[in-house]
Amino acid sequence: MKTEIVIKSRISEIPKTAEFVAAFGKKYNFADESILDLCVALDEIVNNIVKYSYSGEPDNEIKISLSFKDDSLNVVVSDDGIPFNPCKIEKPDLSTPIEDKPIGGLGFYLVKQLMDSVEYKREDNKNVLFLNKKIKKYENEKHET
Repeated sequence: MKTEIVIKSRISEIPKTAEFVAAFGKKYNFADESILDLCVALDEIVNNIVKYSYSGEPDNEIKISLSFKDDSLNVVVSDDGIPFNPCKIEKPDLSTPIEDKPIGGLGFYLVKQLMDSVEYKREDNKNVLFLNKKIKKYENEKHET
């Protein structure tokens, strides 16, 4: 059970990511909570790629693949932008007020909280982010919305 989508590095393309994740999740009976967690995490990741990895250049590609087996979802996000390992971002100080925090780091901290594991590799001149999440599913019948 694997599928992928390739989007352009434009903020306007980000809703396609949520639609892609929602369709995949509904097909395999994911609980809404799991779908929402994935959408939030991918929104943050793709936003960062568009803004920083590609510096706002609109016609580069971002590839997202999903594979699901048993109760585990693997997500791979890749781009060929500026090398950057978000896993090296230090945990933000959550005790200080938001207005006193420096910009950056909170979004990826959220991604790490929503996923069970997050890893980064630089492969073939690409940033490759590997995410894994144990998926909650609807037990009895297929979920309809």
